[in-house]
Amino acid sequence: AMVLVSPCNPTGVEFAPAEIEAVHRLLSNRGISLVIDETYKDFRRQRSPPHTLMADGAHANEGLVQLFSFSKAYSLTGYRIGAIACSTKLLAEIEKILDCIAICPSRIGQEAALFALDHLGEWRDAKARLMEERVDALRRAFAHSNLSYQLISSGAYFAYVRHPFRHTPAVDVARRLADRGNVLCLPGSFFGPRQDDYLRLAFANVASDRFPELTDRMLESQKSL
Repeated sequence: AMVLVSPCNPTGVEFAPAEIEAVHRLLSNRGISLVIDETYKDFRRQRSPPHTLMADGAHANEGLVQLFSFSKAYSLTGYRIGAIACSTKLLAEIEKILDCIAICPSRIGQEAALFALDHLGEWRDAKARLMEERVDALRRAFAHSNLSYQLISSGAYFAYVRHPFRHTPAVDVARRLADRGNVLCLPGSFFGPRQDDYLRLAFANVASDRFPELTDRMLESQKSL
């Protein structure tokens, strides 16, 4: 199977519906399943459906698995509430594994998720618009002419940034930003090989008017790191 995350953590990149469907066709023709993680789908720029892969119901497609979490869109972090859509045959096998790990999530988490689905649509959409405003503010802040940190991509909760310190491990850059600039980020090397030139910023709880302060601190770090 191949796993596709859209919008993506750590980069914030959002795949277009046509791209997702093309990947699914390519894999299907080779007998490979697609596992699509859409935890951040409610923070997409486009309000249209992210794809049409579920148009006939998940049970109709043996080679497709859709994952979702209530922790982001509905702020249920920590309650471990999610959803999986897949074929009936595969779901029966997944239930066998879950029975050996956690038979079901907590009752309060289940009740909260049901309430969210029934009553919090407008609240969720307002939160999505707020995240869009923060993405736009972040992009404006990174347009600073003297900033050597390069914003590679951004979306949902995340920004992926190329740092200017060639041949310096990303973990060292991240540590120094935290120690000297009070900027918390994750090194790109935490997410895979050949990512030492990158840092991941998570900005979901940063107000839009604070982003110039962020880039000012990063600008200052160019002198001291």
